[in-house]
Amino acid sequence: MTDLTPDLQFFVGEPLNAVSFVMDYVELHFNGSYLRCLAPPTVRRAGQQPVTFPSPGSRDALCALIDTEVRAIRATDGGELRVEFSDGTVVSVSLAHEGRVGPEALHFHDQATGETQWW
Repeated sequence: MTDLTPDLQFFVGEPLNAVSFVMDYVELHFNGSYLRCLAPPTVRRAGQQPVTFPSPGSRDALCALIDTEVRAIRATDGGELRVEFSDGTVVSVSLAHEGRVGPEALHFHDQATGETQWW
């Protein structure tokens, strides 16, 4: 698996500006750039049960993060992308082939360069 961490460090310190729900995937927008989660994202917030899109409550949990800054972002050895927000909430997306609906799990579109990368 390609190391995503260097490319995605752009998001550290950026606030989440919007969450878009497009049929069967989710986009997290950061000042024009975005992460398109083709594999279902899971939201983990302290004191609450984890919730995975499109389960009930998942949309509210993702939208509650709007205007919250990214503290850290990394790909784990366990094969997932983890985005940690300044309030301690973690959004994770599995990068494993088993969890994918199609050939890709994640897209990163860089507004500044117009380039899109996928994993």
